[in-house]
Amino acid sequence: MSSQDLEQGETLLPIISERAEKKEEDEGGTIEEMTHPPKTIALVGLGYVGLPLAVAFARTGFAVTGFDLNADKVRRLTAGDDPTGSVEPSELAHPGLSFTSDEREIRGRDFYIVAIPTPIDAAHKPDLTALHLASELVGRVIGQGAVVCYESTVYPGVTEDFCAPIIERVSGFTRGRDFFIGYSPERINPGDRAHTLESIVKVVSGEDEQTTNALAELYGAVVTAGIHRAPSIRVAEAAKVIENTQRDLNIALMNELAVIFDRLGIPTRDVLEAASTKWNFLRFSPGLVGGHCIGVDPYYLTHKAEEIGYIPQVILAGRRINDSMGKFVRRRKDGQAAHQGGRRPKGRANWHSRRDVQGERARPPQQPRAGHRGRTRRVRRLPVDPRSLRDGQRVPARIRLQPRSDRSILGAGRPNSRRTARGVHAGGLERVRAAVEMPRGEGYDRRQIRVLRPPRR
Repeated sequence: MSSQDLEQGETLLPIISERAEKKEEDEGGTIEEMTHPPKTIALVGLGYVGLPLAVAFARTGFAVTGFDLNADKVRRLTAGDDPTGSVEPSELAHPGLSFTSDEREIRGRDFYIVAIPTPIDAAHKPDLTALHLASELVGRVIGQGAVVCYESTVYPGVTEDFCAPIIERVSGFTRGRDFFIGYSPERINPGDRAHTLESIVKVVSGEDEQTTNALAELYGAVVTAGIHRAPSIRVAEAAKVIENTQRDLNIALMNELAVIFDRLGIPTRDVLEAASTKWNFLRFSPGLVGGHCIGVDPYYLTHKAEEIGYIPQVILAGRRINDSMGKFVRRRKDGQAAHQGGRRPKGRANWHSRRDVQGERARPPQQPRAGHRGRTRRVRRLPVDPRSLRDGQRVPARIRLQPRSDRSILGAGRPNSRRTARGVHAGGLERVRAAVEMPRGEGYDRRQIRVLRPPRR
C-alpha cells in the first residue's frame, strides 16, 4: 500500500463504508464520520512498542499523533530525542507525526492503538491499572465509528470483558455499533535490529470480520512480513501470552540442567553441543530471565487458569527456577573467586572444597540459639554428606539450617534415640540441598549447616 493510495482513500474505505451502510440500514444514522478516508491514528503509549509503530505509520502516509502522560518524554520526542534509543531523530521529525500529552489533541481519530505496559504486582498478580486508565482516556476522546486496537499482553478476555466496558461507560457509546474493538499483540524485541516491526508477522483480530479486515489492511501498510488473521480476540490474546511462556519454560529447563551439570562437574555448554547433533533436539541456552515480558507474562496465564479452577504446575515451576538463577549465579561466582584467590569471599556465604563437606577442615559449628534441645559438639567429620540426603533417611545426628532458623533439616522434632534422628524433613531437605550449591558441585555453605547432638534423657 502506498501513501498515494491512502490519500485517495482506496484501501480501508470499502470496509468502513460497508459497515456504515449497514449501520444506516439498521438505525438510520449518519455516516459522515465513517465514510471519510481513515487516515488518522492516535498511539496511546510511547514506549518501545508504541513509538516505533507511530513512526512506521507516519512514514507510510498516515497522520499520527502519539500520546503519553509523561510531558517530559513528549518534549524530548518533539525535539528529536528518543529516550529509548530505538528511533532516529530524522524519523521523529516526519511531518505526519506529532506528539502530545494533551488528550484533547487526539479526539475524533479513526484508529486508537493502545500500547500500554501490563506489569504484575508484588503477589505476581496482573496489574491492569495502566490499562484501565488508558481505556478511560480512549472513552473520553473517542468518536463514533472509531476502531480501538489493544497491543498490550493480557490474559484471554481482558480486551472484551475489561477494556471495552470501560470505554462504553465513559463514552456512552455501544460497542459493535458506535465503536469497534480489536487486538493485535505486540512482538517488538527491543534492541534487535534484525527482527524489526516490519519483518515480524503481525497477528490481528477484531470483534467481527469487518474489524479484523480493517486492522489487517491498517497493519499491512507497514508490516511486510505478512498478516495473520486470528479467528477471535481471545485466540490472539492467548497466542501472545503463550509465546513468552514457552520461552520462559525453555530457559527454565536449560537452567535446571545447568544446575545439575554444575554439581556433576560437567560443562553445560559441552553437553548441549553434543545433544544438538541429533536432528530433533531443540537447542536452547541457560541464562537469567528478567525485564517485563518473559518474566511477567506467564503470571497472566496462570492467573486466568487459577480463576477457572486449574492450578498450573509446569508454568509456575519454570518461573520458580528462573527466579532462583540470580542467586545461583552469584554463589557460583563467589565460589570461583574464593577458589582462584585462595581466600573466602565477603558476605554470609563461605564456599569450601569437597573435603570440607566431609568435615576434614571444618571449624567448630556455631552455638545453638537459646531454647534449642541438645548441645553443640565439635565435629571432625559431618555425619552425612548433605548432597546425598534422601527423604526418610536416618542419620546419627541432627543437622539444622543457619542462620536465624529453628527449622530442623534432619530430625523434625525430638529424636528417637541418642544416636538416631527422625526422617528428613521434606521442606528442610530442599533448603539444605540449596545450601550445598557450589561450582562444579564441590563444597557447601558451612555457615548455614551445623550438627547438634541429640539431647540426653
